[in-house]
This record gives sequence, structure tokens and C-alpha cells, in this order.
Amino acid sequence: MLQNIIFIALAVLVGLSWPLGIEPAFYDAELVCLGLVAFVALSALSGALAVALARGTEITTRRFVIRFQSTTVSRVLTLVWYFFLIYALNWPILVQETLGLGGVIFAEKALILLPVVPALAASMAATFIMDRKNAPPGARLWGQLAFQGRILLGFALLPILLILCVLDLLESVTVVQELLYCYESLYLLVSAALLLAAYTVAPLLLRFAFSTGPLFEETGQAIPDRESVPPDMPGTVPDGVSADAMQPKDPLSRPAPTAVGASPPAPDGGTPGQVENDRAPSVRPHPEEIHDRLKSLSARMNMPSMRFRVWHTGAARVPNAGMVGLIGAIRYVLISDVLLQTLSPDELESVVGHELGHAKHRHLLMYFAAATIFMVLTHLCFQLLATVDASPPTQFFFSFAAVFVFWKHILGGLSKYFECQADLEGAEAVGSPIPFMSAMEKITSMARIDTRAPSWLYRSVSERMAFAWAAFNVPGEKERFIRSLRRRLVRLAFAGVLALLGLAWLAFQDYREAPGRRQQLNRSITAFENVVAGFKRYESRDFEGALPFFAGATSSVPHWAPYKILLADTLRELGRTSEAWQVWRLAVNDAPAHPLHRIWLTSLEESLKATGPRR
Repeated sequence: MLQNIIFIALAVLVGLSWPLGIEPAFYDAELVCLGLVAFVALSALSGALAVALARGTEITTRRFVIRFQSTTVSRVLTLVWYFFLIYALNWPILVQETLGLGGVIFAEKALILLPVVPALAASMAATFIMDRKNAPPGARLWGQLAFQGRILLGFALLPILLILCVLDLLESVTVVQELLYCYESLYLLVSAALLLAAYTVAPLLLRFAFSTGPLFEETGQAIPDRESVPPDMPGTVPDGVSADAMQPKDPLSRPAPTAVGASPPAPDGGTPGQVENDRAPSVRPHPEEIHDRLKSLSARMNMPSMRFRVWHTGAARVPNAGMVGLIGAIRYVLISDVLLQTLSPDELESVVGHELGHAKHRHLLMYFAAATIFMVLTHLCFQLLATVDASPPTQFFFSFAAVFVFWKHILGGLSKYFECQADLEGAEAVGSPIPFMSAMEKITSMARIDTRAPSWLYRSVSERMAFAWAAFNVPGEKERFIRSLRRRLVRLAFAGVLALLGLAWLAFQDYREAPGRRQQLNRSITAFENVVAGFKRYESRDFEGALPFFAGATSSVPHWAPYKILLADTLRELGRTSEAWQVWRLAVNDAPAHPLHRIWLTSLEESLKATGPRR
């Protein structure tokens, strides 16, 4: 799920930052449409190629091991093809010019991002077909595509588009536009408020995007029975995982020594001499018992009003759970139907305890704080780049680097600690790490996850299980982890102080520069009104009438190339070729970054050459 969010965030950066892109050498609508078909086909090929790369391929160094994951590789390659569609074939120009959607805010941005959806679907389909043996038991291709499509649209693409469009609509209101233009700090605060609103209402969107339904206590309907556990779902870690894989490899988790009276976890998650009552066959409890246990658990963790919902995954067969929401009234724990069908009561309680642990320690709120801090600090860096006259491509690649650092080192680092903290809560919810470890084994086995493979946002399953075991059996292990987590939070707080100081500095700059910005904005509004009035006359071929309006717009905003292009073309139509060439040179000297403006300049140059030589 988080991979899809990261993918969409990067796709938005690629698709909607295109004015900063490469100067187009050509533009042909038919070629762009063919390129769109090629983009989807290449994405499907990338999915198949990613499976081939992921099969037993790893890069080992003295310090770390890189394991290729098919989903990550396929998404990276899809982004590469999308980059070429945007910057080499100019898909946004087709949307704005040929399709005539320029200025229709939501439709324009949605259509620019739309090719990502079929491309990602093609990539997922190829990955599923090529790697079918590693798909969850009982999963179907159409179910996987429907499930991932709901997540992609409902949880990532639609909220991001709505935030962007709300910002655009706010800027279209004259009073709000003036405030946001004159006070950059206010723009950041509005953006943070919209992000917080998205976080807050996300549970309402997810209820429909994830196809959820109420549990027994809310409707009187029974929780799904423990039916048809797939026969190929073992209760242990997949074959080939050695005992060494269970040993922790970093300071978050250490092996539990036998001196404390307990042995480290065995490869199958059990312990020597431990009675594996979790795995013994038992009668499925009545849904009311499940309900009572979960409500009792939420009460013990001081969240008695927490709501639980069944997450219907259908033919996707996704063994997962999640906690969504910042506000108690619209905060839910989602439990997939697969988990309700396969986990024992103790295992289910440990998984729900993990999700409640996220809510108890306010992890979502901390993620929001990290995202806001990142937004402010990145804005300050962009201002620094602007002061040194960094080129648009430099700013674009800085954006990519900033997003990578944020996801990999800031959010990724926090997520790994938060997951271990929630793991500890899940184990403490049932008073033992054994049910939690057993649940993790079943989930990873059903999802066909390599227990040794970490990701950007999670430590490997074997490391997390070893940490849960050590926290219960190694004296001082839990306290050591809490101290390490606190050091991370202190760093986040320090970054927050820097962001607040930066915001205060921006507010001071706004106070000093607001009068000048307001005058510049008024000149821009006047110039735009002149262009609108002049363009009406230009379309009716009243070039004499249009000329003073375009000249007025150019004098009001002297360094805006599109107005000069209109003025030069009007002069050309009037036969004043020499003056048109002079204005064209001024427009070229403005060095417009927008590829559409450069296309207009090239087209105007060809028209001027046909009219008369340069003078």
C-alpha cells in the first residue's frame, strides 16, 4: 500500500513538474498517442523483467545486502517510461493544446496523470502472471488488479489531485490569490492544513476504496467463519529460511541468550519446550467472543471507542490489517477477511494490538509532523536555489533527491522504529510474543514474503520477530529500544524547531516584501486582463485593436515570454516584420522554462521566416 503512495507521489512530481523539463525538439499528436501505447506496453515488459531480476538476484557488500523486489523494480521502470512520455513526447502538451483542456484544472491534471493507471495495471498483471507461484493462495489476477486499483485511486491518486485542485481553486479567488502570493508562509500553512484535512478524512475514503464492512458488534452480522484455509498455507516460515535468519542484525533487536531461561526463537517461530497451543486445532470461537476480545483489548489500551471493520479483499486474498484516522470519531482498525478466516483468537488479538499500538503512540500524527517539516525545509532549500539562479532542471532533480531522502532516511527510519514499537504492543496485548510471531509467520507465508528481506519502511520479518522475542526475554532490551526511539524523536523535534525558525524567517520576509509583491501581482492581473481583451480582438482578426492591449500587457509584465509572443505575432499579421523580429528576440532572451512557450517561440520563428528575413 505504501509503495503505491510513494509511486503516485513520484508520478505527480514527474507529471506536474513538466514546465521545468527538457526543451522539446518536436511535437506531434499522433506520435504522442503511439507513445502512450508504447508506455503501457513497456510497463508490462518491465513487470516481467522485474520478476526475472528478482529471482535470486542480490548484491552483497561488506556493509549491506541489496535484494531486488519485483514490485519495486517494476515501479521504478514504469516511472522511467513515464518520464519519457512527459518530457520527450510531451504528453501534457497534447492534453493542454490538442485536447483543449488547458485551464480546466481538475481535468487537465487528472488526464496528465491518467496514463500511470493502465501502465501500473499492466506492470502488476505481468508481475502476477510471471510470478504466480509466489502469489497469495487463492488469489486471482482480476482480484489483485481490482484491489490495487482501489488503493491507487482511492488512497493515493484522488486525494493528491483533490489537494492540488483545492490549492488552484483558492488561488483563483482574487483575495485569496493576493494573500497566498504576498505571504509565502501563509501558503505553506494552507498546504499543511490541506494535508491535515486529507489525513483526517482519509478513513472515510478508505471505507469505500477498500470495500470495508462492519464487524459483528455494529450490525449483528457474523464475522466471516474460519473457512477454507488454503492447503498450501503452512504454519511456519517458508522452506529455506535458516535459524540464522531469525537472529537480529542491527541495534533494534538482539538475540535472546539462553542464560535468561528462554531460548531464541526456532526457525518455525516456536521455542524448545514451548507448548504450541496457538497451532493446535481448535473450534472457531463465536463471533461474539471475537468481538468481546477486541473490545476488551481496546479498553485495556485506553481506546474504548475504537471501531473495527472487515476489509473485504475478495479474490486478491490479502492477509493484512491497518489502522487509519487521527480522530476517534472516524478512526478504524481494518482487518482483512483473510486474517479473520485464518488466525486464531490470540493471533488476531496480537495483530489488532499492533494496530492499536500505532494509535496509542500517535504514529500517524508523527508522520504528518514529519511530512510538514519536510515541506517547510524543502521550500527553504528551493528559495536558496532561487537566490543562486539555479536552472529549472537543477530544481527538478533536487526535488527528486529531496523526496528520496525523505522517504528513505526520514520517514523510512521512523517507520522501522514505529513498527517495532507497535510489534511490542501487539505481543504485550496477549502477554507473550508467541502468538504475535505465529501470526507473522502465517501472514508472511500467505503473502509469499521473504522473511529475510527488509524494505524502505519495514525491517525484515525475522528481525521483527527476534526483537519481539528479545524484548520479553532479555533484561533491559525493551528499555534500550525505548531510549533509541527517543533519540530518533529528539532528532525529529530538532528538525521541527528548524522548520519553525524557517517559517518565522519566511513570515518576516513576507512582512518586508509584501508591498512590492502586491504591486507585482496587481501588474500581473492588469496584464492578464489586457491579454484577455486583446485576444478577443485577435481571434476576430482585429489586429489593430488587439495591438495596444498586447503592448500594455508586455509593458506591465516585461519578462513574461507568452505576452511578447502574442505581440510579435500581431505585429507580423500587420506586416510590421522588423518590429516583430525585435519582440521575438526579447522573448527568446527571457529564456522561458515552459516547454509549451518554447514550442510557441519556434512556431513564431517559422512564421516570421516565411514572412520576411530577420532584420
